[in-house]
Amino acid sequence: LWAPFYNIFDTSFPFPFVQVVVVTDAASNDEILRISDFCHAKNIAFVAADTFGLYGYIFSDFGTGFKVYDRTGEPAKNGFIELISYVR
Repeated sequence: LWAPFYNIFDTSFPFPFVQVVVVTDAASNDEILRISDFCHAKNIAFVAADTFGLYGYIFSDFGTGFKVYDRTGEPAKNGFIELISYVR
């Protein structure tokens, strides 16, 4: 089901057919939290993602039954961009 313009809070939203809601370019964190809480309560998978230049994020909530198994046990890797330059 491709529903890019549905309002999930509208009573006509087709819940029995929805397995995941993906939010990008959200207006605010409050909007993301409201949609996330709503989906969590209805056991609908939820993904929020956005980018801001070099920075980006992805948040996912696939419900309480979703398990993540880390086979290597490696710690998460982080990086810091110290300098960006343009050379002709």
